[in-house]
Amino acid sequence: MRTEGLLDTAMAGACIGAALNSARRGVRGVVPGAVTVSLAISGVQYVTNSLHIARLQYLAAQKRDAAVAVTPSTDHEHPPSLISETSSPPPRISSSLSLFDTLKSFSPVKRLTSEEFTALKERGRKENEEKKKGSPGRPNPEG
Repeated sequence: MRTEGLLDTAMAGACIGAALNSARRGVRGVVPGAVTVSLAISGVQYVTNSLHIARLQYLAAQKRDAAVAVTPSTDHEHPPSLISETSSPPPRISSSLSLFDTLKSFSPVKRLTSEEFTALKERGRKENEEKKKGSPGRPNPEG
């Protein structure tokens, strides 16, 4: 699975590298461009495949852990009335939402409410009016 699509990617990279480098260096650049881009793109494809395998292993481990956590216990300490077979596990937050929230915390951009936006526009308008009043404008070259 790690080598899936590797040959195709290497051939495509060789064609692109040969074409781009030959346009830059002429006929002498065909082989070096093909080899360089082919190796670089093949490396990227290999890393992508490895990350895909790691993702699948992680999801399989999560599913295994969830299956173990959902299995009912066999101890007889709890009365049967407290164990509900129809209860569903609590909803899980998807990893894309938590990743988005994490990335959002690093962003300098924040969502403004309508009131905040209006106040920001008014403040900018007042600052522009003060600049226009305070600046002497262009000096008159005629005197």
